[in-house]
Amino acid sequence: MAEKDNKPGVKDKISAGLRKITGDIDSRTGNFFLVLIVIVLLNVAGHFFSARFDITGNNAFSLSPVSKNTVEKLAEPLTVKVFFSSDLPAPYNGTQRYVLDLLEEYDNAAGSYFRIEAVDVDDEKGKQVASSYGISPVQVREVASDQFKQRSSYMGIVLIHGELVEKMNEITSPEGLEYRITNTIMKMIDKSDKLLAAKEPVSVTLYASDELKNFGIQGYDKLTDTVRAAFERVNNDNYKKLSFNAVDPSFKKETAAVAARYGIQTLKWKDTSLPGGKRLPAGEGILAVVVEHGNRSHVIPLQVQPTIFRRLVISGLDNLNDTLNSAVSAVLSHNPAIGYVSNHGERPLNDERMGAANFRTLMNETYDVREIDLSKSEIPLEVKTLIVNGPKAAYPSEELYKIDQFMMKGGNVLFLVDSFNEMRAQSRNPMQQSSFIPIDTGIEKILSGLGVSVDKDYALDQKCFVQRSENGDMPIYFIPVLEKKSLSGDNVITRYMNKMIFIKASTLTINANQQKSAGLKATTLLTTSDKAWKMQGQINLIPFMIAPPPENQMASYPLAVMVEGKFKSVFDGVRPAPSDPKKVQPAAEGAIAESGLKQSAKSGVAVVIGTSEVTSGEVVDVEGRFPNGAFLMNIIDYMNNRTDTPEMRSKGLAFNPLDMTKDVTRMMVKGINMFLVPIIAIIAGLIVWRRRVTKRNLIQAKYSVEGKNE
Repeated sequence: MAEKDNKPGVKDKISAGLRKITGDIDSRTGNFFLVLIVIVLLNVAGHFFSARFDITGNNAFSLSPVSKNTVEKLAEPLTVKVFFSSDLPAPYNGTQRYVLDLLEEYDNAAGSYFRIEAVDVDDEKGKQVASSYGISPVQVREVASDQFKQRSSYMGIVLIHGELVEKMNEITSPEGLEYRITNTIMKMIDKSDKLLAAKEPVSVTLYASDELKNFGIQGYDKLTDTVRAAFERVNNDNYKKLSFNAVDPSFKKETAAVAARYGIQTLKWKDTSLPGGKRLPAGEGILAVVVEHGNRSHVIPLQVQPTIFRRLVISGLDNLNDTLNSAVSAVLSHNPAIGYVSNHGERPLNDERMGAANFRTLMNETYDVREIDLSKSEIPLEVKTLIVNGPKAAYPSEELYKIDQFMMKGGNVLFLVDSFNEMRAQSRNPMQQSSFIPIDTGIEKILSGLGVSVDKDYALDQKCFVQRSENGDMPIYFIPVLEKKSLSGDNVITRYMNKMIFIKASTLTINANQQKSAGLKATTLLTTSDKAWKMQGQINLIPFMIAPPPENQMASYPLAVMVEGKFKSVFDGVRPAPSDPKKVQPAAEGAIAESGLKQSAKSGVAVVIGTSEVTSGEVVDVEGRFPNGAFLMNIIDYMNNRTDTPEMRSKGLAFNPLDMTKDVTRMMVKGINMFLVPIIAIIAGLIVWRRRVTKRNLIQAKYSVEGKNE
């Protein structure tokens, strides 16, 4: 009986098993399995519950509030098709990763109405899908087998909202991508609403003079069919709310009237002999596509250009689908109007290199840009922002008065003022310098009311663009590189930017006492570095002939300033007499004299920049990836109360480059990595080794004593 009681029961066996398991868990093997289980559980939880932390300075990998609000309000599904080749070389693989991460952020913010679809463009079927949406491959360079090779790769996305389709091809860098995507989504939503609510179709009219067929223009006989085919594709993508018509304006002798109505440049020809003995009398014709809706119109010019074989061809047909779709969006949108003053030598809006064509392209994405000739018309009431960009001729007093009264009504003005008119030397001799003639346009009078004047000088800076060549480095002192310290952090216009480039900029003199007494607030947006100086008097910008002065003669100078508040009229509200005596009209007996405003009733914004070079195509690109374009658009957005877009626009490496370190700092970091880190590792290893030796000695001493006692 006693032996039976000594046998282990079921309960004892279970307890023994638990003790064995507990003992195993306490062992190193058990700890390993516990850690493994915890890691697996964390990964499973992370699959269902994810969190991301963006610690970049400008939240480059997080959506801006305006982007979140845009996709949160989606009332219809929006699909984004991603066309990226696999195994892209650097740096394009980083761009691909950024695109996917950014779209995931949109997806998390939007909910069920946002969908991402990745298309495998390595497959032939995927390439056909890409081609159907207008996504074409781009050539990229990669290193393979120690050689540089060219490779065709797809890098683009397509956004589909209802029947509307918008594409973004050649996404080769992440600069400004969130701004482009959000802006495209906003335009698609607005366009969809306008098309569905439109009672009348958007008219697309091809104006082609019949006489042009006599000049052997290649493709002219099939021009109507070509334009109609593009129209059909665009019409299908716009709820079929478009109508098409082809018109020969010469049939009813309406060429001049149509050209004047839409601002189309005419094609002129002299008296010409035709085959067969016929003669074509001198005349003019037009060739353009006009998109019109209501009282808004957009012209797509079709230019006739000669080839190297002296054959005439029609340019502008290759990307007619995209151009036509953009024109439809333009006439349907009700974007804020921006006035651009012309006819005084300002930078032309159609010159892509030295003019402001690229700047205009950036503005056209969200604004309606209108040229205004102040000698012929008043500033329209719907215009709330005016741009005066590099005038070279003087403004008559009556035109300055129009600008003055525009500001008195709460209008905002961007002044880009050049101090000199550069007359470039005709000779190719590098020693032959340009002539710089001082300019007085009359704008100085208006600026004086703001407490600002543009000095007759050029700002030179030791922190400047450096031209590198085989003969060595050549600093170009009149192209200052403005780093973070030169950009104001007090205003949203420059807060999110780290670097800019200015060209031939004049310094500004700011009368702080005058501004304070007038109740105006001034913010210096841009300054040179503290290693700058002025070039005055005889201007000579030949780089190797410029020598910096001693450091004690250098200082920091303002280059751009913003003035806000209720402005006072520099004309005291009195309209000046016309400068042209022929325009003076005698006052009728008993007539009521017009009284202007002496002070603005509400606050306005005026920004003064001492150069118009910042708007040229040399520093402003059509995609807005360069900092100068972002800076200008930030000003326009600020003047139109769009203060949430500068942060979104500034995301990207081009706007946030790495800070340059001094030689001493680089040597210290290099020395730490090469010597200090290994020394620390050696010291740490010696400490660990010494502790183990000490511990071993203590254990040996302890057990040796116990052994002697036994």
